Amino acid sequence: MFPIYSPRISDVPEPSRRPKPVRTMYLARRLQILVRDAIDDALAPLGITASQYMALSMLGRRDGLSSAELARRFDVEPQSMTGIIKSLEARRFISRRQADSNRRILRIRLTSAGRNCLDACETIVDRAEADLFANIGQSEITILRQLVLKVLGTTRHRLDSLNELPTRKRAAKR
Repeated sequence: MFPIYSPRISDVPEPSRRPKPVRTMYLARRLQILVRDAIDDALAPLGITASQYMALSMLGRRDGLSSAELARRFDVEPQSMTGIIKSLEARRFISRRQADSNRRILRIRLTSAGRNCLDACETIVDRAEADLFANIGQSEITILRQLVLKVLGTTRHRLDSLNELPTRKRAAKR
């Protein structure tokens, strides 16, 4: 029989007395929440949410996406994107048409009202972004952008372009 090892208190390393720094992932998440709240607050007078703005912005860069493609780019369930699309369509900011290649796919395009709304949103979001990052200089903002893009580019989520967002790989539903 082998003797049972019982560690003594002196065998356990003493924990560091200095507190651990806050995790970078936690800080990134906090910044994401702060940005979303800032966009929501800034666009509230227009009756536009951050999610609606993001959809308009993506369509402004890449018109003709389907609802499913938008959902994948924003990492939301298709049902959530359907709600966003319906609200934008009700305000006549977007229109949907059947794709030539597959009649079941509806391609989404910005209307002229949608482009005007997006232009107004961009001006407001530019100000909100400037306010949010007012305590850091332009050179630091440039470095922050470079670092964020570097992290995004080195994860399992590769960016097709700077205008696309990575998506989580969803577990297959069984």
